[in-house]
Amino acid sequence: MAGLLQSTGEAGVSYASPVAIGRANAVGLNLSLANWRDIFLAITDTMSEERAAPDVTASFVGKVRDGGERWRIAIPSREFDVIYDPAIARIVLVIRSRDPDAQPAIVPKVTPPLKGKAAERILENV
Repeated sequence: MAGLLQSTGEAGVSYASPVAIGRANAVGLNLSLANWRDIFLAITDTMSEERAAPDVTASFVGKVRDGGERWRIAIPSREFDVIYDPAIARIVLVIRSRDPDAQPAIVPKVTPPLKGKAAERILENV
């Protein structure tokens, strides 16, 4: 069962929400379960003297609404921000760097033009 959870990425949910994992994949990060674990540990390491994730650093940026915290994460060759929710001890969102060269742009899926009744309904509601 554990192998199945790791292969589907569901085990990563304990460190990060499905939204955070999906957003990371959308911006090209494709983080492994070990990466999510290290990010989580880097955030919680700031509260103790010991470092459980030596290759990842987390810097507190500030509070966000609903009790969340924004953290800047630095992994070798990658840097991005995450929203961490201390109430549930989970990373809930990944935020792309503002530097356009730091992360690949999100490219929307190409959608074919609507035809027929669907297009008519949309135009009627505009």
